[in-house]
Amino acid sequence: MKRIQYFEIPGKPPSTNEVLGLFFTKPSRAKFDKMIEDWVKFKKLPTFTEFTRMIGSSFGVERYGALKEEWEKKVCDYAFLNGVQPVQEACALIFVWYEENKRRDHDNVAGMSTKFIIDGLRASKAFGNDGWRWVNGGILHKTILASDKKPKVGVWILEGIPINVPFDAFRKEIANTPLKWKANN
Repeated sequence: MKRIQYFEIPGKPPSTNEVLGLFFTKPSRAKFDKMIEDWVKFKKLPTFTEFTRMIGSSFGVERYGALKEEWEKKVCDYAFLNGVQPVQEACALIFVWYEENKRRDHDNVAGMSTKFIIDGLRASKAFGNDGWRWVNGGILHKTILASDKKPKVGVWILEGIPINVPFDAFRKEIANTPLKWKANN
């Protein structure tokens, strides 16, 4: 089944930096060295859950849990108010982040808030779970300035419609593009 659902969540979700600020204000060098050592050992970047465990701040975890719960409830409420139906097959997601100004970087806007929204959709029963079975068509983000200066997030659920990016053509285009600069010159 191909189906497109859309809803908006008013307000400004927390940025990655704001969420990380819940855990520590001045991280110790030793903790960061340990995190980097762990990342190198496992040869992959940690998930946010793994990252919070590495930090080990019970105070931060408590504040993070409250913030996550607040946004999950908000997502559930607005999904319900907009009649979002449970998905029957894998879907793609598009997030449009409407920002009131350019103070927050694109990556910080979407980082942690994506997890809050997807977990909220799972809690709303829109997804059976948030694993690859349900969210397997891709996730795209677009950050734009809100014309009315009111921050919000637009969420598109594209059920049975994968986001197809022609990576092979993209790689060929990159390979055929002359370098104008080299890193570490």
